[in-house]
Amino acid sequence: MLITYQQFHLVFQRYLSGIDSNELNNRISAFRNLIYTDLSEKEIKDKIYGILKVDINGSQKIHLMSDSFIYPKGTLFYRVRDLENNENKIISIPLKTITIEKDVWNPPVGCKMQRFNNNKESVLYTTPEDESIPIKEKKIPDDDNFILIKYEAKIEIKVTPIGLNPTILGLTVEEKHKLQSINNFLNDMVTLDVCSGAEYLYKVSNVISKHYFGASPEYSDGWCYPSLKDRSKSNVCFHDQDIKEKLNFKYFLVCSKEETENGIIIKNKYVSILKNDIFKYFKVGSEEQKRLFPEVKDLNKIRLIKE
Repeated sequence: MLITYQQFHLVFQRYLSGIDSNELNNRISAFRNLIYTDLSEKEIKDKIYGILKVDINGSQKIHLMSDSFIYPKGTLFYRVRDLENNENKIISIPLKTITIEKDVWNPPVGCKMQRFNNNKESVLYTTPEDESIPIKEKKIPDDDNFILIKYEAKIEIKVTPIGLNPTILGLTVEEKHKLQSINNFLNDMVTLDVCSGAEYLYKVSNVISKHYFGASPEYSDGWCYPSLKDRSKSNVCFHDQDIKEKLNFKYFLVCSKEETENGIIIKNKYVSILKNDIFKYFKVGSEEQKRLFPEVKDLNKIRLIKE
């Protein structure tokens, strides 16, 4: 049976009122001290349930409120990709790293576990509107070349927020504090700064996204979550399903990065589009590039990204 927003709002308030703040904070602290290496997905799921559960009329329940977020048609999404075959040091055009269209989309099924995908599960990680965020998050070594890919939403994009503060009217001060504690916990768990070799830590964000915010691709195009580098900005992880029906590949830039005392300098070297299944390259600053890409007329200027 479907319930209205007002009915769920009342259920959610009842859930918050049943939470003991001290007990909630103690449970969260205990979870943070766990060693996740040997924990199975089910064990992590059960422990998160143990943190958030509330006894309501003799039954243990969880009610997490997360409204869908809409990105309008035409929204730009960005992704950074590493260069391979020593092209991160020496550029050779055409690139060997990107030779066919699938190279600019989500990685092949053989990819490693990341924030919202298990091993051998393919999704597309992007950042809406702000190209500086994926550049900061990628941890590109100084003087390395890399690829900045640009997509445009072909349709309205509907995503499920995790760890972002939903706007819920009518809550008491105490209920707001409890909700903030829950959101802070979810925020921290889905934005863990994970080093290479410690990918097992992603098991937690995978469990949270799939078991507690696991909207079907039929109703949601993916998840949005806070940026690790700028909590005021969000990233979007797209489901693999029908991704090309939702996004249009615009072009990619071949760039290099240099870190200075004043911030990160990004130099654009080439812009490439896909034409007749072949990538065509234009040197940044050339007359042809300026003529064909008037919307990026300042492309040949150095950009400074503040940390």
